[in-house]
Amino acid sequence: MAPACADPAPLLGMYDPRAPGYGVLYYPAIDAVATTAELARRYGFAPRYVYDSLPGFAALLSPQAVAGIRCERTVKLVEYDSVVTLF
Repeated sequence: MAPACADPAPLLGMYDPRAPGYGVLYYPAIDAVATTAELARRYGFAPRYVYDSLPGFAALLSPQAVAGIRCERTVKLVEYDSVVTLF
């Protein structure tokens, strides 16, 4: 689903069924706990993690939620989760 705003936050990466969620990064100085709670209420998701030091969250999101969240002024970027392998 395409964002319904003129200048959506970038959506980075590619979908990987082994890691079906998203990471959302806010702009600095955003209260990640309060903002994530508001977005979760508005878009109907449950965050897996909320990050304070690099403000943002991780969650499973519907396509509609991704489109809406990308239009939020507090959101810097949205990224598909990915699997990382260390050797």
